[in-house]
Amino acid sequence: MPWLLAQLSTIFVFLVVVNAINFIDGIDGLAISELIKIILFIELFSINFTDLSNLGILVLCSLIPLYYFNFKKTRKIFLGDGGSMLLGTMVMVYILYVLGDNYTIKNSLQINKTLFCVLVLIYPLTDLLRVFILRLKDGKSPFIADQNHLHHVLHKKGFKPILNVLVIQGLSSAIFLLCVYSITKL
Repeated sequence: MPWLLAQLSTIFVFLVVVNAINFIDGIDGLAISELIKIILFIELFSINFTDLSNLGILVLCSLIPLYYFNFKKTRKIFLGDGGSMLLGTMVMVYILYVLGDNYTIKNSLQINKTLFCVLVLIYPLTDLLRVFILRLKDGKSPFIADQNHLHHVLHKKGFKPILNVLVIQGLSSAIFLLCVYSITKL
């Protein structure tokens, strides 16, 4: 691949992933949980701890107390755009590391690194794609906010934020593990 095309595609993927994490930051704890899940999956599926594991532990330890303040009824703390963009950047740092030469997936898992990264990001990427398609189908700009995200749909059905997070993270984790298991058994 030519150098310029590689650079442009890397920038495009970076922007897509960072914005996908920002898109899912619509309810308490969802973006935090997604980052924690991604870091844990990447670390657990590595042959040994990554060079980023110390940074990952620091980020995880700083995010866990945020759950308490994020789910409070009063005097809440929100991530905001700056926080969700930081989390998206952290995700991309990990993804770029996985795609590099220093990351080795466990020997028992014969899976392509790019496919592994897409599967790790299955929820934010599918939600982003789903919302963009729905907005275009309705004749709206895909860049104007609405209430069509999966977490909004579940909230409208009566799911409380914590249950919403548990359902989404549980399903996306199950899909990830099922896909990885299926691919390695082929």
